[in-house]
Amino acid sequence: TAAPEPTARAEPPTIVPRELFAASMQAYQSAATIADEQKALQGITEAATLGHPPAQLQMGEFYKVGQGFAKDPAEARRWYERAANGGNILAMHRLGVMLARGEGGPADLKASIALFEQASNLGLVDSQYNLGATFHPTANGAASEIQSREKSFFWYALAARNGDAQAGALAAGVGASLDAATRQEIEQQVASWSALPANQEANEPPPTF
Repeated sequence: TAAPEPTARAEPPTIVPRELFAASMQAYQSAATIADEQKALQGITEAATLGHPPAQLQMGEFYKVGQGFAKDPAEARRWYERAANGGNILAMHRLGVMLARGEGGPADLKASIALFEQASNLGLVDSQYNLGATFHPTANGAASEIQSREKSFFWYALAARNGDAQAGALAAGVGASLDAATRQEIEQQVASWSALPANQEANEPPPTF
């Protein structure tokens, strides 16, 4: 007797985290019941767990403000870190702020600065401003290894060049304490600065609410 023909089995559908996140965010936006909302949140969580940086950023946002999930700064910090490691620029900034303030875990100013620098080099103006503020010397001069007139002037001036409304006056204030040659050298660095290319898929915005 002839052996039976092998039966073809359907392959399970492949989950594309990017598509799952977009669909789940749209479903969350239009949810009419708590059950609909919870189902959408499950999809967002799955996309984040599968490694999609915009979904991980969104999880951080949810936990940071207590939307969709109970407010949990430590969990927000964990999700921001995952998104930042995946190349999400806003997550780098959010995590940098939490590390600077000691939100959701221990404060770590050096790690915060590193994250702000990473986001700044990728073009995030808010991080550029924060670096200017972090390095800003006290009224009595540089009182710590962190503070630096030169670094503060550079980042404030760069943030101002890139559109921050407050940074220009702050750059002028710090720059007034620098000698003319140093100030001119930094201004040339600012003028020639250009952002590094960002990972586009890691930084896609979610559907708006």
